[in-house]
Amino acid sequence: MILVTGGLGFIGAHTAVTLLDNNFEVLIVDDLSNTSINVLDGIEKACGKRPHFEQIDLKDKTKVTQLFETYSFEGVIHFAAFKSVGESVEKPLAYYDNNLSSLINLLAVAEDQKRRIPFIFSSSCTVYGEPDHLPITENEPSKTALSPYGNTKQICEEILADLTKVNANIPVIALRYFNPIGAHASAEIGELPLGIPQNLVPFITQSAAGIRGPITIFGNDYPTKDGTCIRDYIHVVDLGDAHVVALKHLNTHSDSPAFDVLNVGTGKGTSVLEIVQAFERVTNVSLRYTIGERREGDVVETYAPFRLRLLPTGSPSNSTPCRTGIPVLPALTSAGAGYRRQSLLQCRSSSPPHAVRSRGSPLSSSMRNGIRPLGIRRAGRRPPRVSNTPSRPSRYPSLQEGRPILRRPAFPRSAVPPPAG
Repeated sequence: MILVTGGLGFIGAHTAVTLLDNNFEVLIVDDLSNTSINVLDGIEKACGKRPHFEQIDLKDKTKVTQLFETYSFEGVIHFAAFKSVGESVEKPLAYYDNNLSSLINLLAVAEDQKRRIPFIFSSSCTVYGEPDHLPITENEPSKTALSPYGNTKQICEEILADLTKVNANIPVIALRYFNPIGAHASAEIGELPLGIPQNLVPFITQSAAGIRGPITIFGNDYPTKDGTCIRDYIHVVDLGDAHVVALKHLNTHSDSPAFDVLNVGTGKGTSVLEIVQAFERVTNVSLRYTIGERREGDVVETYAPFRLRLLPTGSPSNSTPCRTGIPVLPALTSAGAGYRRQSLLQCRSSSPPHAVRSRGSPLSSSMRNGIRPLGIRRAGRRPPRVSNTPSRPSRYPSLQEGRPILRRPAFPRSAVPPPAG
């Protein structure tokens, strides 16, 4: 059985579906602070299987202990955390309390089991702060975080790295992913947080549906092509796949590094304004938006390299597809809304559903009821950008030793659909 903490959240629910599709038995733990119990039904409808569920606040160590006494876990995927950069600036103590306490309790109880329990940690590209170079590789040194949220991810990684030095029973892969968007092709699960969305795309869809007011774009005076921040948007289903690949790797390779970090991104950056304009272009819906002040904690530009990094199991031939053969953790190329997968962005309300889909992928049956496609224009490559922000040495010397193996994706750039419009 695999424990998925925060499994009714956006990324957790999609990862749970992928686990169930791969015939894992899944137990989801969630405190329902930012999601609904109805997501369980959505997971079941999406894959035909229903995970086990326990409503637990991981800050309660007694409840965590009872959980491990009741179930036996062969692996843990830890998503449970507060995750808004902007909100963390306003509520730093809540973020430190929740994100650190939940991890420490989980690890302490797992350590008490005295057996091997692989651990996949949901980290973030925010650990890099304002990067010195673009694209961002795992060799990029961590810096002083620009938000309490980013700092909690840095501290959590430090806790995990320190634990693995003295306890080989809990091998860890920390996935530093960029900006997930999209939803399962069934449209049964998606990004639908409680209250006001903190992420761009669900706010766009809810604004378009009339649920929310105008969108606020935080700053249009950044040193980018249109003045707005640039992010690497990865499809959430691909991100779910990455977690399962990492878990399978730890389950089948006892000689893996005790602690490893991997970026998961698409290899391109898309600006906030480009996302807004793309939505307008393909849905024929005019979005209301205003330009606000820069938001504290936001970095200017982040995106991962366009390449694959192989987990250290050997080197397959260049013809090995990214989803077959030796396990690969790709820098998955679902750029923007993703051209490799349908990108459905749910907006469940009394209004007709609004969704976003990748350009160039076939319409599914779930998209016949008012759901329209969205194509995100691929941006050209940018030269490396150098920052004067002071850095600190990497805490992961193994990443400096050239161990990561890089190769090109199996699908050529010619397969990328042309820019929309």
